[in-house]
Amino acid sequence: MENTSSSSTFGDLGKKAVAWLVLIAAVIIALKIIVGSVIGFITMILGLVVVVGLVVLVIWALRHI
Repeated sequence: MENTSSSSTFGDLGKKAVAWLVLIAAVIIALKIIVGSVIGFITMILGLVVVVGLVVLVIWALRHI
């Protein structure tokens, strides 16, 4: 009888360990998605700034030809 008690304790410990691993993996994936989205948004904004700057430079160059 005592052997079943230790195996169920190990089973509970194993379930908790797996639950913690799943939780940690979910947090890491969520952070990667959030960071990727923020970096993508910043890249998009910088790209738009570059495109607007190029348009302004082309208009300026055409006026001075």
